[in-house]
Amino acid sequence: MARIKTIEIHNIKGIKQLKLDLDLIPNKPSLFVASNGFGKTSFATAFNSLNRNRINLNENDLHEQLETNKPLISIEYSEDNRAVTIYNATESSNGIYSEFDVQVIRNTLESKHTKKNMGGFTHVSSHICIPPITLIDRIPKKQTPRYSCLAVRQSFGKNGKILPNISGEINNPNIIFQIGSQVDMGKLLQVRSTRAIEKFKEEANKLSGSTADMTRTLNGSHISLLSDIEPLTKIVEILKNNGINRTIEIEHYLSALQFFESFKIEPREFKTYVEYCNHVIHEQHLKTFFNALNPTWKNIRPTKEKDKLILHFPEATHISNGERDILCFIAKLLIAKNKLNKSKCILIIDEIFDYLDDANLISAQYYLSRMIQEYKEDGRQLYPIILTHLNPLYFKSYRFKDQKVYYLERKPISFDKKVFNVILKREEERIRDAIGTFYLHHHSSDINLTAEFAALGLDPSLSTANSFKRYISNQLTEYLNGNRYDPASVCCALRISIEEIVFNALDSAHYADFLDTHGTTPKLEFAESKGINIPETFHLLGVIYNEAMHFRYPNQDYATPLFSKLDNSTIRHMINEACSCIL
Repeated sequence: MARIKTIEIHNIKGIKQLKLDLDLIPNKPSLFVASNGFGKTSFATAFNSLNRNRINLNENDLHEQLETNKPLISIEYSEDNRAVTIYNATESSNGIYSEFDVQVIRNTLESKHTKKNMGGFTHVSSHICIPPITLIDRIPKKQTPRYSCLAVRQSFGKNGKILPNISGEINNPNIIFQIGSQVDMGKLLQVRSTRAIEKFKEEANKLSGSTADMTRTLNGSHISLLSDIEPLTKIVEILKNNGINRTIEIEHYLSALQFFESFKIEPREFKTYVEYCNHVIHEQHLKTFFNALNPTWKNIRPTKEKDKLILHFPEATHISNGERDILCFIAKLLIAKNKLNKSKCILIIDEIFDYLDDANLISAQYYLSRMIQEYKEDGRQLYPIILTHLNPLYFKSYRFKDQKVYYLERKPISFDKKVFNVILKREEERIRDAIGTFYLHHHSSDINLTAEFAALGLDPSLSTANSFKRYISNQLTEYLNGNRYDPASVCCALRISIEEIVFNALDSAHYADFLDTHGTTPKLEFAESKGINIPETFHLLGVIYNEAMHFRYPNQDYATPLFSKLDNSTIRHMINEACSCIL
């Protein structure tokens, strides 16, 4: 199966050099997860700068704004997951364009400033606006087909009356576009095809009798002259698929023959008409789509302006944020779909999903999933890349069936499997209550689970609660000293440290009730009810220490998102502050 194996970027915006080792599968969403500041926007800028000839960056998007920093985008692609082909784009060439269509979807909100002169001074007000979205940037001139049934019949010969009138078919944009995109009309100009067609005309013009009699004769004796010509057979298939009914089979081929005659008269004009029909279909699809949404979205519909089709929005104050965000996304997705025409396509969505509410995030995934399915059914490869700072493990609204997650900020440090395995198996019935009470929360008593750990294959050096806590406490110290550390141990030790600080601040009369309270947050709330002033940091750090408490899958990468949070300088300062706190 085909794969994108690596993506490499040099000297674009905030990226000096970045190489991502990947295994992108076509027609499956790939989520690129990294914290803000990593370079996701620079990644999107790189691909957004591609035109058919080169990387076209503005001055501000050069790395360090230096012309000497030459940009590069490189993609390693494998058609069979073995042999790799490298496609490069630079400031003077674009080898990527030969193989891939690329589109980037980004946020388009702008701040609009209004100035008013008010008695000698100027008042400036600002508000968020949604710039118009150009759905079609060039509406072609209207084209009409050069077809005359009478002229075609006269050209055919004395029995031209056997040709059915195809005015309806030739004015049907769907039929014309399908013929233009699926049929190689040029093959009908080849010697073998033209000889067969001329032979058919000759035999047809020898006949006499009524139209019905002649068509029956041709259907029985001479239809093979046309049915053996592959392009004509394809046209017949298209006509049938579009609901065109004829009495007998030969009439379909007589219709198909007329499409060829129209093409033969002026091939360039026929191709122009095909392009126009494609536009008509696309424009009608856009109008129908947005009209269907109008009951919700305040009559927002595409309008023609000169040679463009544009989607205008009301002021941001007149439309909810959720409506605005999802409508912008859908419009841009439709634009991207219209431009991603090659057999291999890359679609990059730059953090738009991060700011959608749950309902609209599901809606966005629905529309993207439909697009993916269409490419899959067409036998094409779509590589959707979603850039996000949200970890899909903890944001349940990410529900793509086949999504694959890539953590871009991977660390060379690996998880310590000793603690990881204890957490992974904490719901095992034989240890569940003891682990929850004595190992992962503060408790003044020790407990020995040596037999249970042995039965579950857990590390024997952590089989008592006190030995477990000593180990994770040492890891927390290593972390605070800037040394190598295990992130799962740090999270466990942080939670226990916070609970111990609060426990020691309580009156001894409340110790038992505190220990019997389940969950860190309820424990903190209990302490507050007893007059203990709990620092806000203790609550905020719950996002960190609770993340390591519910590992479910042994092969899931839990380490990378934990390292990403724990290595943040502010988080490190907060943890140091919390652990040294005295209440």
